[in-house]
Amino acid sequence: MNFLEKQLLMASTSTEGKEKQEARRLQFLAQRWYYEPIKEGQINVPETMRFYAQDMYDDIPLREEYKKDDSTVATKGSGILVARFCAKHYRCRKQPDVAELASMVCELRYITYEKTDDQWNSNKGINPEFFDKFLPCCYGLTSRRLFNIDEVSTAIRDGKLLVFQVADSLNRITVTSKDSHYIVVVGDDANGFFIYDPLYTSIQHMNHNKIFKVLIEAWVVYRI
Repeated sequence: MNFLEKQLLMASTSTEGKEKQEARRLQFLAQRWYYEPIKEGQINVPETMRFYAQDMYDDIPLREEYKKDDSTVATKGSGILVARFCAKHYRCRKQPDVAELASMVCELRYITYEKTDDQWNSNKGINPEFFDKFLPCCYGLTSRRLFNIDEVSTAIRDGKLLVFQVADSLNRITVTSKDSHYIVVVGDDANGFFIYDPLYTSIQHMNHNKIFKVLIEAWVVYRI
């Protein structure tokens, strides 16, 4: 990766527009209880698609070297698996493997750390800007945060993928966790969304309200 490529892909440290972005996010979340599902059902994923689970990558580090941290793709890398899923779904020309993506994510500063009560740095995983900047720049895809809840069903009807950032309490054992992870919405019906969650090696079906209750952020991802 040369200097220009690195500058293009690197996470921004600017806080410009953060307040506006947060206002948009809160406006979108306020509408989520009024979602109207696609009652007839639709799934936008090829039958030949393979699904990879995070626990397959426990040997690939996902952390900054100078931090006291033992995080791996298996524990904090849902964003990497989601990005790879999107790239494979849209048959993007560029297809770095999981190890390459993990290395790039760390080098380009997409890992978020927070101070804990005992002053240790806690790895919170991949920050949301990864889907604003890295995903489109690396793969040539269009990625846009949602403004209106109606965009969810419209995207599904149009055969587009949706990336949701959700609280770990969606399906983790630690229901009190304050961390989050990423999933891909690939379809919808009257009873819930069809999703790819990097915890599993198959498509899951989950109730709309269960997902909306823990929803933090949402993007539509597609290829022009």
